[in-house]
Amino acid sequence: MTGSCDQEDPNAVEAALKAMLLAIEEKVGSLETRSDGESPSEQPGRVQWIDAAYPATIPLHTLLTQRRQSAALHPDDAERQADLGETLWKLDILSDAAAAFEKVELLDPATFRYFGRLARCYVFLDRPNDALQVCERWNEVLPKSADLHFVRGLALRKLGRREEARDAFLRATALSPSAFEAVECLMIPVASLPDGSKLLALCDELPVIYANSTVVRGYRAIGLSRVGRADEARAIMDLENYVAQVEFEPPPGFGGIDDFNALLAEEILANPDLRHMPNYGFRRTERLNMAGARAFPVLAKFFRVAMEQYVEQFPERRLDAIMPAAPKRAYLNTAGNVVHGSERHRSHLHKFAYISGVYHVSVPPNVERNEGRAGTLVVGSCDHLTEEYAPCWGTRDIKPTPGVATIFPSHMFHSVVSTCSTGLRIAIPFDLCAAENDDDPALPN
Repeated sequence: MTGSCDQEDPNAVEAALKAMLLAIEEKVGSLETRSDGESPSEQPGRVQWIDAAYPATIPLHTLLTQRRQSAALHPDDAERQADLGETLWKLDILSDAAAAFEKVELLDPATFRYFGRLARCYVFLDRPNDALQVCERWNEVLPKSADLHFVRGLALRKLGRREEARDAFLRATALSPSAFEAVECLMIPVASLPDGSKLLALCDELPVIYANSTVVRGYRAIGLSRVGRADEARAIMDLENYVAQVEFEPPPGFGGIDDFNALLAEEILANPDLRHMPNYGFRRTERLNMAGARAFPVLAKFFRVAMEQYVEQFPERRLDAIMPAAPKRAYLNTAGNVVHGSERHRSHLHKFAYISGVYHVSVPPNVERNEGRAGTLVVGSCDHLTEEYAPCWGTRDIKPTPGVATIFPSHMFHSVVSTCSTGLRIAIPFDLCAAENDDDPALPN
């Protein structure tokens, strides 16, 4: 672990931390109280997983072939064209997706509701003016859509109209308690400023529902570090106490951990949805439970149990003083990342999640031999978000060990160092995400 902070009086740390949390509590009021009136520490680890079956999914390319054929056979059917557009969108085939949604709007303008998809396509295709035109039509139909104002902010930002973009992002946060993308769009440019008081002011400017959200908690720590309130910053980013490592033991029938991981790697590499994702810069699949998968469903059960046990450990890790109450209803979100050579994962946090982790499936020989920092998981790193400013909590290097899951609060920034190897580093990031209802659009299909 590295860092530039001096040790401080633990009593002063405790006092400052309590003062900060009291201020947040006063702002949020009953928002942090469970509906049954009990405090978070009185019901540790009680999570109802709404996706316990985790049904197998159809490969997107298979679905795309089916929907292309269906759309071609029924060119005047708006619903079939929309289904095609959705699948193209998920595969990042944005030009074709935009064309499909344009056709849907032409076929049935009165009931068209795919403004968000179409506007996003235009933003990512570098057509921000077209995106703004879609937002104007969207505003006539659904003026109180948080997503409308978020996408409008993206388009305005591309056009260099930063103040208008900021207003749009703020409007999104005012309309929804879960506009976390908009919140991060507001945070990132301010996090790079030397004056941390501006970042803290932004944290306090947001609606009170966000006061102790994952994304605000992470960026608040940067602001606290910049203004010299190192004790409070480190209390949010405790790299020793908040990081857990749990070994996975395969059940009988899978052999040892090497055999299990070999099967798991085979499932990921053969996954038809594994593809290079430009916004990540490496190959990734977000649909691991394909038909016929044997290893992943077993690992998914392990993730759920490990995260429940981690939540139960909040008091001994002193996380109960930092984290809001665990969600009563949750779903497991996972992906498969495959990197090699110079590919890396830049500093980030998991803004939609409550608890996060990564399970290492395989690593290249040079990582196994512990050569330098190749393939290292770096917890606490946020350098590219802060213009190379090093916050007071430092960083903690964790060497990837196949068969071991590393778990931490989702607000903790982290990154992955490139392996500089032709061998593959295969990892599965996983999240415990809150689910407000079964129609939550973020739920896996």
